Parts: sequence; structure tokens; C-alpha cells
Amino acid sequence: MFGLLPAVRFSRPVILSAMKDDAGGGGRRVGRVQRVTAALQVTIAVPLIVLSGISLDRVRSTATADLGFASDLLYAVPLKVDDPKIVNADSRARSVRDNLARADGVAAATLADGLPLDNRDHGARAALQPEVNEASKFVHVQVTRVDTDYLTAMGIRFCVAAISRR
Repeated sequence: MFGLLPAVRFSRPVILSAMKDDAGGGGRRVGRVQRVTAALQVTIAVPLIVLSGISLDRVRSTATADLGFASDLLYAVPLKVDDPKIVNADSRARSVRDNLARADGVAAATLADGLPLDNRDHGARAALQPEVNEASKFVHVQVTRVDTDYLTAMGIRFCVAAISRR
């Protein structure tokens, strides 16, 4: 957009005279337009550079953050077993899991219908009952169905804390 103004000015048939006018320092009007244009460019560029830096910092911090599971040696393989035409889909999925667990170089194998941070909607409604005589409150929760050894295979430490209400 800012390059359009000089291009229009120099597209006139009398280019030589326009260049001569600008070569001597130009008039007061030309200098003002150039200063305003330069100020607008800086005004737009500085916030974009700052926002880019913030975005890059967030990407870096996300990449180096402790996600709560062992992501460095994690491999996910999708199995299409939801098709009603597949007979004994559960036993076939468990058979694949057992074969993978016996393979060389595999520390653990498990089954799940999603991965952490996969951003798929595995949502369900859950009822919370804050007090005995209060009505339940419904909230939307993320649900992932997992196998019994899922936490061990993913390297997720699980701790239970008791919370008492007074």
C-alpha cells in the first residue's frame, strides 16, 4: 500500500521532471507525505514484530514444557475398529496391542481412543453435586477411554489427594 503512492507519482508521462523536482530535496508537501508514510510503516511494523516475538516465545515454551507424559519416545498408531462390520473389534485391538508389546524395542503398549493434547472433541456431560441438598451442575468434560496400563505406558505419574470439605 505504501509503495503505491510513489509508483503512481512516477507513472506520469513526465517522469524526468518529477524526478528533477524530487532530486533537489522536493517541496515541503513531498517531504511531509514521505515522513507520514514512514511513520505509518513504523507504527504498523513495530507491533507486528512484538507480537511475532511473543508468539515465538510461546511456541518455544510449549515445546520445552513438561507435558506430564513421556512424549520423546511415544508412537501412536491409529486403529480403525469402530466400523460395525468388524467382528470382535475389541479382541482384535487387544491382539494388536499384545503383539506390539512383545516386539523388540517396545517398552509398553496400550490402547486409548485419544491422545493427550490431540484437540479432538471427546466430550461428555458430567454432573457435579456440590452439596447434598443442592441441584447437580452439569459441566462439559473431556473423556478418553484408556486401557488398564495406559498411565504406565505413557509415563504419567498419578497421585491421589484427599480433599476435605468443612
